[in-house]
Order: sequence, then structure tokens, then C-alpha cells
Amino acid sequence: MLAVRGDGARPGAEGDAADDSDTWCARLQLTADSESSGLYVLSRWGEAECELTASDGRTAWTCCVEEERMGEKAEAWGFQTPGEYNRDVLQAVLRQPPSALRITWGRRSKRARANQDQPATWQLSWPVRRSDLELRATLEFRAVEGEEQQRAAVAGILDRALTVAAAAQASCGAHGIVGQAEQQRSREACERLLREADKCLQQSDRFKEEKGRLEDELLGKFLAVLNAKKARIRELEAAQGGVTAGGTGGGGAKGGSAGGKGAASIGGAGGAGRAGKGR
Repeated sequence: MLAVRGDGARPGAEGDAADDSDTWCARLQLTADSESSGLYVLSRWGEAECELTASDGRTAWTCCVEEERMGEKAEAWGFQTPGEYNRDVLQAVLRQPPSALRITWGRRSKRARANQDQPATWQLSWPVRRSDLELRATLEFRAVEGEEQQRAAVAGILDRALTVAAAAQASCGAHGIVGQAEQQRSREACERLLREADKCLQQSDRFKEEKGRLEDELLGKFLAVLNAKKARIRELEAAQGGVTAGGTGGGGAKGGSAGGKGAASIGGAGGAGRAGKGR
């Protein structure tokens, strides 16, 4: 499990559009290095459901919690309604300190390891206090299926991240009441977000080109092996045909010799018969 850090716009926070308060975009930092790669998470919250999409710039994952599932969790945790569970447990992830969040990666398949892909599943968890008990809430993410859907999900997250960054930067310039230190901090955060988004796009293009190159190389090797096998089969068929033709010719000569011997024997028998009659 790795510690992550929430670093982005939240409902009602600076950088989120005023008419889109149920949607937030955050950056989960996987290491202590602020310049290292992380995960961007785009979340849409309803009254009793939520949908989250996450991406590292190459792979996209999604997590959907519907009202029925939220109702089961609310009953298990002692809440009156799914909405209370949504507000007091799931949205509590927005208020967690960096050290409280955890990511648990699932196992990677052989194909994923060969392609250096991320696991198909992972979990985001955080602590929640309930009746003097500390429980742990969990959201499970699964990889988006389909290459086109993957690209669309990644593009949607990065587009939202850039929009939030631009809005936050514009807000800093428009409000003179914001202190100089706060402006500097927000500007640096926006610039870092823009750099990360650009890095993710470049990484995605690089991985796409590398994947195409590897596929072409693998296809070339496969065709070379296939053609070599075909050539070997043709050689064996030609050699087998020569052996079969030679064997048939030898059999004909032997047949002719046997036929001659048979004729001589018949002739001898006839001569012996005539000699007997003469006597």
C-alpha cells in the first residue's frame, strides 16, 4: 500500500466551476516527490450515488457506486439513508489528510506485465470514525474496457484538470483580496498541474508509438517464422515426392523380370509335354 495525497479542486473549493459543484478533480500523489507521476481522479457526486474515473495518463479506471449498493453499505454502517452514508463516509475522502489515504494495487496479468501495464484493479481506502470505532471505507476501481473508451476517459480527465487549472489561475488574477503568498501558491499548483497534464499526454503518445512498434516487430518475427516453416514443408514434400517416384520405377523393373521368368517356365512346361507325347 502506498500513501497518496489529494491535490486538486474539490466541491466548493477554489478552481471548481460554480455551476458544477458536484464534480471535483484531484491529483493523488503516489510518492513524496511532488514532481513524480500520480493519478488524476475525476469524481461526480449525486445524492445517493457516485462515479469516479482515474488515470495515470495511459490507463483509465472507473468506480461506480449505485444507490442500491450505497443503501446496503448505509444499513451495514448504521446510517438512516444512503444519502447520509454518501455524505458522511464516501465524501469524507475529500477531507482526509495525505497520510490517511491508501492505494492497494491488484495483481497484474502476464500480458500486463509483458506490456508494462498497470493492474486492472486497485482500491482507494481511508479511515472513518463511527460510534467511537474507526472503520475503513474502500472504493474499488476497475480498468475501463476497450481501447477507444480508454482514450476517451483519459482525455476527459485531462481536459477537466486543465479546465480547473485555468479557472483557478484566472480566479487568482481576478480577486485582489487574495494575498500575495496565496496567489503564488495557487499559481505554482496550477503550473504543476499543467506540467503534469502535458507529461501525461506525452507519455500516452510515447506508449502508443512503442506499442505500435512492438506489435509490428512481433508480427514481422511471426511472419518470418511462418514463412520458414512453409519453406521447410515444401522441401519435405518435394523430397517425399522424389522418393515415391523412385520406388515406383524399381517396382516396375522387378515386375518385368518376374514376368519373363513366368514365360520361360510356361514354355518349358509346354516342351516337356510335347516330348512326352512323342514317346
